[in-house]
Amino acid sequence: GRLHRIGATRKAGAPDVWVELDAAGQPARREYDDDRDGRVERSEVLAGDTVVTLELDTDRDGKVDRWQHRSGARTEREELDTDGDGRPDRRLVYDASGRLLRVEAVP
Repeated sequence: GRLHRIGATRKAGAPDVWVELDAAGQPARREYDDDRDGRVERSEVLAGDTVVTLELDTDRDGKVDRWQHRSGARTEREELDTDGDGRPDRRLVYDASGRLLRVEAVP
């Protein structure tokens, strides 16, 4: 078999951070239980060592409701689920300096 997921703790106690590995054994995703309630609130999708997408459960209901798509250290666009159906319905697009350019409805 191969190792798929590693759990660790940032404080004493149960694991609160997990790393999922791709087929080559490299980190592909990191998940965090920031409030230590047993549910993941934040996930980082990785390409190499770079975070390309940040997924957040901001209302702590167990479902992602905010996706930040990144290029290097900056957020290019952000998608929001404002109606709680698990799919984005709003998109915020940012310029290179991080200033909001526009808000779009997602069909």
